[in-house]
This record gives sequence, C-alpha cells and structure tokens, in this order.
Amino acid sequence: MIDKLEAYDEYLTAPLATVLDSEWDVLLALHRALKWSRTPPKISWVKSHQDDMVFDKEAMPLNAYLNSEIDELATIGLRRLKRLQEKPKVQMDPETAIQFHINNRTITRDLKQTTREIIHLIPL
Repeated sequence: MIDKLEAYDEYLTAPLATVLDSEWDVLLALHRALKWSRTPPKISWVKSHQDDMVFDKEAMPLNAYLNSEIDELATIGLRRLKRLQEKPKVQMDPETAIQFHINNRTITRDLKQTTREIIHLIPL
C-alpha cells in the first residue's frame, strides 16, 4: 500500500490506474490528507500480527502494539456490521465523481460480487 501511495506522487495517472483496487478509497483519502500537511509525515511499514506477545516496551515496539490494537478494533467493528446485516448508505466524498447505489445500499468495494449479492444471484 505504501508503494501505491508513493506512486500517486510520482505518476499523474496512478489514482486512475488503481480505481478498481479494493483499497482505492483509503489510498485516495490518505493521498489527499498528505497533500494538505505543510511538512509531509514519514510513513513506514509496521510488521503485523505481533500481538502474540504481551505488551512490553522492550518485547514489542509501540507502533506494533498500536497496530495490534487497531486490528482488534477493526475486527470488532466488522463483526458488528456483519451482525446488523444491513449495509449503510455511505456519504459521498466531495472529490468523488461517481458513486453506485442499488436498493438503498452504497457499493464501496467488490462491485461484481456486491451487485450479485444485492440482486440475489449465485456467488461467482
């Protein structure tokens, strides 16, 4: 993801080339946010799944601990969404040119799979 984010600065058409990527909305939001800051922050990769260790500043770096906490919160959020079984309507990003809505549901990723799910076709 960091490589793609760096490509956004390097190549003018990079945001267009990644439109169908599952993380496109996150990449675009990060790219825009980074452009706003006067002094760009340093983004670095953090090794994931280090949470098998008990948090100790010597055993696990702070950034790895925070990454584990964020993963856990994201998992809790996803489980709650799945329990609801109701996909919310997403507000349109002012910079977005187009957004798909079918049956009062916003398609934010996996266009083909989500469309088939909404119209009750057999999964691919």
